[in-house]
Amino acid sequence: MPSAKKNVPAVKDVWQTLQDRTVARFISHLPPKTLPDDAQVRTAVNETESLLMDELCSAKQLSELWERADIEERQIAYARLEFSTWKNERPLLLPAPTFTERMNGAKLAIAVMLGTLAGAMLLSGAFNFLSDDPQTGQMLGGIIGSGAMVMVLWYASENKNVRRYLAAALGVATAAEVAIMFGKLSGLGMLWSALRPRFIGTGILVGLRRFFAYAGIVFLLRMSVRKPVFNRLEYEKNLRICIALWLDNARQFIASLKEASQKSGEKQALPEPVIAKKLGGYLHKLHQSQPAELATA
Repeated sequence: MPSAKKNVPAVKDVWQTLQDRTVARFISHLPPKTLPDDAQVRTAVNETESLLMDELCSAKQLSELWERADIEERQIAYARLEFSTWKNERPLLLPAPTFTERMNGAKLAIAVMLGTLAGAMLLSGAFNFLSDDPQTGQMLGGIIGSGAMVMVLWYASENKNVRRYLAAALGVATAAEVAIMFGKLSGLGMLWSALRPRFIGTGILVGLRRFFAYAGIVFLLRMSVRKPVFNRLEYEKNLRICIALWLDNARQFIASLKEASQKSGEKQALPEPVIAKKLGGYLHKLHQSQPAELATA
């Protein structure tokens, strides 16, 4: 007879579940794509600490950490008071949000379309010798033009020196155009007017080539700029490490309150200096809180 296998349910660790909930609570207060500012990070930290306070100082968790079946309300209040003091001295320190610079997909799509159009118009004549059909030259020119435009755009976005050279070239060309425009009546302007036909020619086509050259440089400068994007997955990995370490220390601290909690259960009042110190710490934290953090503080 085949032996029946026992189905043992996989029970997830309680502390791992709390860690997952803590990370989810923190991430939920951050913007999905844009970089969070300092106020958003502080609000997320306060909400996370509030969640940990409620969970770690609950009757269920205290019963497990102190190995006691019955937990009184006074002991819960004592644990929350001590944990608040410990938390103020050892706050939950989290890393700064991480971001990556990425090329926008819309920019690549525009580059492909413009490269295809330019290649079909400018490179089609170079491939007409392959076939009598002009559409073949246009197709090959469009393919090569789109690929070349994407490669140039990608290389310009990766190399900052290329963008500097393009900006410098655009500045020099603009200065030259202005100088020519206002210097036609001078001797230098007349000399350039006489020599220009030999070097760059004259007519409408020359003006169009210069216009498209300037427009192409401006296009590359604008399109090759990368935008910072909030890397949520990488940031979540770093959060898990920091929260796991802090949570482990918090568990050890609450577990160390076992003996003192028994005295607290005997309704012994705390000394006045201790109470004054704790209240002073709370008032200081309330004073340092931002308007959006007052409810949590």
